[in-house]
Formats: sequence, structure tokens, C-alpha cells
Amino acid sequence: NFKLLIAGEGEQKKLINSFIKKNNLQDNIILLNHIKNIFPYFVKAKAFILSSLWEDPSFVLVEAAFCRTLVLTNNSEPGPKELIKNEINGIVYEKDNINSFKEKLNLLMNHKNINFLKLNNLKSIKKFTIFNHFKVLNSLLLNN
Repeated sequence: NFKLLIAGEGEQKKLINSFIKKNNLQDNIILLNHIKNIFPYFVKAKAFILSSLWEDPSFVLVEAAFCRTLVLTNNSEPGPKELIKNEINGIVYEKDNINSFKEKLNLLMNHKNINFLKLNNLKSIKKFTIFNHFKVLNSLLLNN
């Protein structure tokens, strides 16, 4: 009952495309390539899944959180581990562990407090936005 949209130009694109065709999943899995403005997708999404093995500085997590999109990410460093705390502002699975991913995906789909996670996600991520960096920089400049 879900559609999986995959944005980006990763090394595994050909492999993923072959898998989609082989399993007749064209109606359920859509490859979007590189997206210049991802925000409209985040706003409409039920969740954002970050599968990268590393994500520095994790702008995509900040962007998803700012749109109040529920985040499912692995515990890789740098990036996700510092930004997303399991069942506080998102859901975290163990990197390179398919069983952990399946368990956490199921938790995401059945979580009782989705709105709580989304709200905490936005609150915890605000300190990483450009606006907050501007306020800090402005404060430093005005005080010197």
C-alpha cells in the first residue's frame, strides 16, 4: 500500500533499476534521480528513510526533520548518530543489519506516537538550520 520514492544518483542505481523491473515493481518503487528541491516530497511523505553508510553533515536529515517528516535512519557516524535519537526524534536502526532495519521499519509503521516523534524531530533539529546559524553569527557580530 506504499510507494517508495528513491531520490539521488547512487552507485547502485542500475542494480536497483534491474531489481524493480525484474520484480515488476514499477508502480511501487520510483527512481527520481537528483532532486533540486526535495521539500515538496518531504512535506507529503509518510517517512524519510536514510540508508547511507555515512552522511556528513546530514543536511538531508535536517531538511526532512524541518518538514516534520518522520525519520528512519541508521546509526552511522558522522551525522545520523549525532542528530537522531531512537524513539525521541526519529527511529534508528543498526547500520548494516537487515533484521534491525526490518524491526525498526515495522516499528515506524505501527508507532503509537508518530506526531510526538515528528514534533520532537523539528524541535531537536532547529539548532542546525541556516536561520539559527544566522542568529548565532549575528549575535556574535553585534557583540564585538
